[in-house]
This record gives sequence, C-alpha cells and structure tokens, in this order.
Amino acid sequence: HGADALRYYLMSVSSPWLPKRWDPDGIGDVERKLFDTLRNTYRFFSLYAGLEGWTHEDSGARPPSERSVMDRWLLSRTDSLAEELREELEGYELTRAARRLSGFVLDELSNWYVRRSRDRFWATTAALLAPFAPFFSDWLHRALVGDSVHLADYPLSAGRIDPDLERDMRDVRELAVLGRAAREQENLRVRQPLRLLRAMVPGGRRPSQAVLELLAQELNVKRVEFLSETDDIVRLVVKPDFGRLGPRFGPLTPEVARLVQNVETEQARRLRAGDSIESRPAASEPVIPSSWSWAAKASRSRPMRCRSRRLRRESLS
Repeated sequence: HGADALRYYLMSVSSPWLPKRWDPDGIGDVERKLFDTLRNTYRFFSLYAGLEGWTHEDSGARPPSERSVMDRWLLSRTDSLAEELREELEGYELTRAARRLSGFVLDELSNWYVRRSRDRFWATTAALLAPFAPFFSDWLHRALVGDSVHLADYPLSAGRIDPDLERDMRDVRELAVLGRAAREQENLRVRQPLRLLRAMVPGGRRPSQAVLELLAQELNVKRVEFLSETDDIVRLVVKPDFGRLGPRFGPLTPEVARLVQNVETEQARRLRAGDSIESRPAASEPVIPSSWSWAAKASRSRPMRCRSRRLRRESLS
C-alpha cells in the first residue's frame, strides 16, 4: 500500500502513541477510500482543465465575489479547514486532524463539490495533506503547481470564510442525502422530475436561494418549500412513561395513560413550550391538577415523556 497509506492509517485510527494491531484491511481502506479518491478526482479535473487550457496561475484571477456559490463555499471551507487543522496539529491532536481531513476530501470535496462543478483548489488540498501523506501530497502538488509541497508554507486562512454560506451548504447537503433516501424508498429515480420538495430544518433556518437552487438540481425538483412546526405535516406525539405514572396513580394508571396518548398536537406544542393542561378521567376527581405543569422540558417530577416526531426526511410529492 505504500508509506503514505500506512502513515495515515496509524494517525487516523487512534492516537499515534497508542499501541495498534497490524491491520492490512484497515490500511487498504485508507488507500482505497482516501488516496484512490484523490487520484481519480485529480485525473477527472486534469482532463477538463487540459481541454479548457486552465492553469494554476488562473485560479486567483477572479475575486470570490464574482465566483459561483459552489466556488465561494469551497473557498470558505478550505480556509476554515486550514484554521482547524493548524490548531489541531499545533495541539498534537493528530488523529482528530486526520479524520477531519478525510471527511473533507470524501464527503465535501469529492462527493459534493466535484459532482457539482469543476475543482480549482487542489494545491491547497495537497498542502493540507502534506503532514499526513508526504509522498502522495508532493506528487499531487508537483502535478498541479510544478514544485514540491514541502517547500511551501502550511496554508493559512485567506480571509474568505463565510459561516452563513457554510451553514447553508451543510443543511442542503444533509437535505440532499435525505431526499435521495426518500426517493429510493419510494422507488423514484432521480431522473424523474418532481413538482415539490417539502422539508424542515431544525431551528427554522432557511438556506439562501442560490444554495436552494443546488438542492433542487441535485434532487430534480421544481420547487423547494420549507415547513414549520405549525404545519399539519409536522406532528408531536406524547407517550406515557409508565415507570413514573404507576407509583403516582396506582390503579388509575391505564386511564391516565389513555389520556396522555390522546393529547393532541396543539396541546403537545403547549406542553413543550412549558404550559400546563388539565385532564380528567371518567371519575370526577381530577387526575392531573391544573397546578401540575406537563412541561416537555420539566425534569424530575415529569409524569410522561413528550417526544417530538420530526420529519427527518422530506416529503416528496
């Protein structure tokens, strides 16, 4: 597998100073998932860059404000990654840094950016990889720039970080994964266009329109609509906690449990917001006094669990 795969495996599987068992399969996974991915993606880039006459000197010709949203996102993520890796390497957090870099290459660079556009930022990726895989990174850097990566300074942030764009793209990438899973579950291939994608992001966030267009293209939908917790498609379900109800209500526990299960969505929202409700069984004596708050955020005396069944997957229609 070569020295780089072994070196990267030893740093990424656990802290370098901990003893490890020889694992040829684990080393092979590093070679296949990380280095083969980088090789194949570079070859893809090199093919199209050669056809268009692109050179590394052209990469900084346009300011970030004039680039596409995908290019601006990758510039921001590259700067953020450079700051994070430098901090972790200086703190001797080698395993955390190696895993962070692998996640960037596999999930963000290869599986997202390269699929959506043509990459122009490989020299920085090669430099970030240099402490972990000195031979492979040097080959990649020489192929792109023409000189050794080990003669260059370790990357610093160039002031292009855009936290809002990174957050929006993170939300859209997650929605794209869930949307493809929903399509697969319903046997709807991506090439079949759909009229509407309904989704909900925690906290009521809404990605920018430019980023939403990427989501619509990725899932082949005409329109993306965001829901809130007040929409009918989002329902809160309250379930009884018999371990707490039994000691308090004794023989009335089944009746109380039935009342809990019959709590409607609007009442559940009130409970989660900290309000209280009162309910009576068939008997005349109140089971739940009005002074007893059924707050979803209550702690020790809470008689039931209030569980929010949120939409983790878009409803495609």
